[in-house]
Amino acid sequence: MELVRLATPLYEQGTGRATIVSVFPFAIPIVDPGLPWITIPACEGDEPYARYDLTDRVMAMEKQDLEGTYLGVIHPARQIAESVIRDCKAFGIFVANGDDPTPEELAVARATMAVYARRALNQGHAVFQQYRHTRFISRHSIWAADFLHEKPEWAYENADAKVTCPSCKTAMPKDAAKCGSCQAVVDWNRAAAWDVDILEKGIKFGLVDMEEVKRVIVRERELAEKASAYEEPEAGDDALSSEELGEADAPLDPSAGRKAARGGKRERLGRTS
Repeated sequence: MELVRLATPLYEQGTGRATIVSVFPFAIPIVDPGLPWITIPACEGDEPYARYDLTDRVMAMEKQDLEGTYLGVIHPARQIAESVIRDCKAFGIFVANGDDPTPEELAVARATMAVYARRALNQGHAVFQQYRHTRFISRHSIWAADFLHEKPEWAYENADAKVTCPSCKTAMPKDAAKCGSCQAVVDWNRAAAWDVDILEKGIKFGLVDMEEVKRVIVRERELAEKASAYEEPEAGDDALSSEELGEADAPLDPSAGRKAARGGKRERLGRTS
């Protein structure tokens, strides 16, 4: 960190640069109050990577002398970039050593992203086993199933049930009551069934039908009862051993992992929709 003498307060960009590189197919917003509020772009289509360029920042700090002098504290671009990506390196996001990433850096990033994809796929298996419904499957898990060329039942169902939020244009489940990104209410009756504030607002502005809200509550309770009544099947001969899968990469649903890997027929357990 370097200090420069300034006559007046200053906050500006310097000449040093750093490049954040991403091979992840989703945009990552950074909203840490201590860092610049930016969005790391998604790596889309056939592009090998996406990039976001940062420059040095000069922040004014008062010296507290009689002359009212300010000192400009220079924050190097690379230091800022490393702080920005500290929580998203697992997605295959890194700071390039030069102006452009090298093939070796990109290879490491893609390998890191593949590890995250396995974790996201395992999470999808676990969520589907617990709820027997696709509405709680994240879009990262859907992407991971496609990225790893595995075809669990929940990935097909959830992928076909995506719509675009009319407010922020983000993909979301077709049966969602609220957008998970911007929290915009899409279905007032379903949202009001579980949120008192939305219910009161909906009644005030005539946006909800109380009879429909009651029907939604009954349907959701029936789904919850069926999900709680479901008993987990025991892992039989069809399950892979931890030695076959690797201790770290073993799917949380061994049966689904085995059937997806060999492309065999998937057993349709008693799911609800």
